[in-house]
Amino acid sequence: MDTTELLVDERGVKVEEAITKVSDIDNNAMELAVQLKEKFGGKIGLFMALTWGPMQMRIKEVQKAAKKLLAMGGDEATLIVDEKLFSADSFLVAKALAAAIRKGSFDLVIAGEGSIDNFSSQIGPKVAEELSYKFIGFVSRVSLKDNNIILTRSMEGYEEDVMLDLPAVISVTQEVNKPRIPSLTQVLGASKLPMKTLSLSDLGITEEGRVRVAEIRPRRMERKMVKLEGSPSEVAEKLLDLLVKEGVL
Repeated sequence: MDTTELLVDERGVKVEEAITKVSDIDNNAMELAVQLKEKFGGKIGLFMALTWGPMQMRIKEVQKAAKKLLAMGGDEATLIVDEKLFSADSFLVAKALAAAIRKGSFDLVIAGEGSIDNFSSQIGPKVAEELSYKFIGFVSRVSLKDNNIILTRSMEGYEEDVMLDLPAVISVTQEVNKPRIPSLTQVLGASKLPMKTLSLSDLGITEEGRVRVAEIRPRRMERKMVKLEGSPSEVAEKLLDLLVKEGVL
């Protein structure tokens, strides 16, 4: 979802009026997939689950988003569209994605570290759990050594290198690469690539989500509108006193 287009009124966040778009970090994931395909060969399958309604409006948007990713170098796309996924939790979304991925023969699943709407960072590891694949998260750099893939993970205060052993699921950060911009020929060609739409029943999923979003409300921040007067040194002293009283310092 394009969070820059979200509108807010007294009833809450008007999610239905924002368009669906490819998450910025998903572009990085796709770019990495294309780079690995150029190096090692194979095929790229794109898997997307629609999690926001209304359905009729969103279907065209998600198809457009899928074609944009396919234009970068993908081979086929699978869209999971089911009203049970709307506002569903990450458990059900991951289960649906894993079921679709399982229908193919993919040794490496690449995801963004989080979507730009919820940014829970849960989908990648939960897909790995459903597939019984190993999971490596927060990949910020990828290098090749003797035909092996070395992943660099950005952790809190340090980095670590991991040699990738397939099958696996990885999630990447925006630092991992700079996504390419497809040519006009690639964009036009993407419309001819295979794209199928599946429901939860098509995937054999009968479970319901464990958590459902009841409403989305904006966080309200009230300003105290404090005006400080005096010389620069006096204002600085008053500001420090206020910050101490507010518990900031």
